[in-house]
Amino acid sequence: MSLEDVSDINSTYGRLDGDNVLIIVAEALKKFSEEAHDCYASRYYGDEFILVAEIEDNNELEIFVEHVRNYIANAGITA
Repeated sequence: MSLEDVSDINSTYGRLDGDNVLIIVAEALKKFSEEAHDCYASRYYGDEFILVAEIEDNNELEIFVEHVRNYIANAGITA
């Protein structure tokens, strides 16, 4: 599932479940934004988020993305 599937969740399960997905993603980004130095996350619009961070290289980016995916997966959502 990607965030682009939130509209499908809204259609199938209702907006409350779709909102819960967005909340879990926001919590994941907030958690790891707070842990990373100079990293800020914000919901932009709908199912779009913006992340601004000082990331040294692709390896560091992959680690960050994997942490966020794991957080979401442990919340019962696969990304």
